[in-house]
Amino acid sequence: MRTKFGHLFLMIFISFVLALACDDTKKSDPAPGAECDTAADCPGGLQCVDAVCTIPCAGHEECPDGTFCNTELGGCRVKSCSSSADCTDPERTWCSPDTFDCREPVEQVAPEIGAFRASPPAVVQGEATPVTWVFSLANSPTPGTTCTIDQGVGAVENGAVSEVTAASPLPVTYTLTCANAAGSDTATVRLPALPSQLVELEVSQIGRAHV
Repeated sequence: MRTKFGHLFLMIFISFVLALACDDTKKSDPAPGAECDTAADCPGGLQCVDAVCTIPCAGHEECPDGTFCNTELGGCRVKSCSSSADCTDPERTWCSPDTFDCREPVEQVAPEIGAFRASPPAVVQGEATPVTWVFSLANSPTPGTTCTIDQGVGAVENGAVSEVTAASPLPVTYTLTCANAAGSDTATVRLPALPSQLVELEVSQIGRAHV
């Protein structure tokens, strides 16, 4: 009787150990990719993202071979490619290093300046005059465009304001350059400098007209 009880106890113990080992194997080697409605449908603590069981991750090193960590969509995702050589047409497509899928190259478009002007259209000689640079593009360049103005103004956006000081009454030409990887375009505007006495006289006359 004791022998039978001992065998029965041994069989139960072995079954319990095997069950634990099997459960640990499932947790350490999850099978992502299964369809799901909630996280409860996924084994081994996987997340349910976009109706697919997914391994949670914070970086590529946490994902199994052949997958990558997609922080935008969430979890480890299967790579469609590892390099451009994996794409069906390597000469026309490339493998994105961010999403690991084959993409066609985006057509690059150089910027075209549609308008460029300065406000006010003149500055006061010898004094720092705030000038607003107003410009627009005639197209939608790709990729992004950077615009600069020479004569020490620097990088600008439409509506930027900078102080301009003219040492002489001679007009100064300011060149706007907008550029990206596809090319560049330029436009110019001339700012004359008015003597401060003339500006004060004009302001004085305007003041009298309103008296």
